[in-house]
Amino acid sequence: MKKYFTYLNLIFVIEVVVIILASLGLIPRQAILFLTGLMILFVIFAPLEDALWLVTASIPLYVALPITKSFDTMASWRILIAILFLCLFFKQGVSLNLIRNAQGKIRVRENLKHYGLEYFILFFLIQ
Repeated sequence: MKKYFTYLNLIFVIEVVVIILASLGLIPRQAILFLTGLMILFVIFAPLEDALWLVTASIPLYVALPITKSFDTMASWRILIAILFLCLFFKQGVSLNLIRNAQGKIRVRENLKHYGLEYFILFFLIQ
């Protein structure tokens, strides 16, 4: 029973409840701003797997943020995806290194392993 009461599940249930209540008009639309702030904090401080699960599970629930009365087209998923990318970038580290070759020129070396399928896909993307 304790495994169901995780922070991830709690945040997701809060998201569902707030969105349902805001869509029915029982709470003000500005509650969605607080919900987005809560989700941003979770994405920043949670493990990457949990943050990715929350962002993925929330896809059907994303709503426009009520910034002003006339501007409500800024979707919350844009902010959460950007925060998730920055967390991935800073938690996993940069996968590129700058090194000098024998001639003294600087070149970029990747820390990634490339597979044959990637080159195959790149070939078709270029054409």
